[in-house]
Amino acid sequence: MNLSRNSIRKSEQHVKKDPTAFIEGADDTKQPEPIVKPAGRPKTNKELTKPVSISLTKTDQVKLDNQAKRYNMLSYQRDNTSEINLNRSDIVRLMANYLNSMEDSEYLTLINKIIR
Repeated sequence: MNLSRNSIRKSEQHVKKDPTAFIEGADDTKQPEPIVKPAGRPKTNKELTKPVSISLTKTDQVKLDNQAKRYNMLSYQRDNTSEINLNRSDIVRLMANYLNSMEDSEYLTLINKIIR
């Protein structure tokens, strides 16, 4: 084996490559790009809920909770396979949607009837 300075320089030049050529050479154009799935929770178009507080007396809180319990009990008794369980948030959301769907005259009549 010849270890002269010239042979060492020649071997270094032979081994050294342009970095971009090395990087580009590593890519195989015949293989498709792998599918990269983003990490984390999948994006959704659905509107997300966020916690809000409402003020209720103890009596009103019991009445609200009883409505959810009442539905869950009746649902279980009638069909015994129901996987739907209502909670406070569901009851409030249902009532808000119901009131929103009412005509103005019906809405005013109902509210006036409840308040009096």
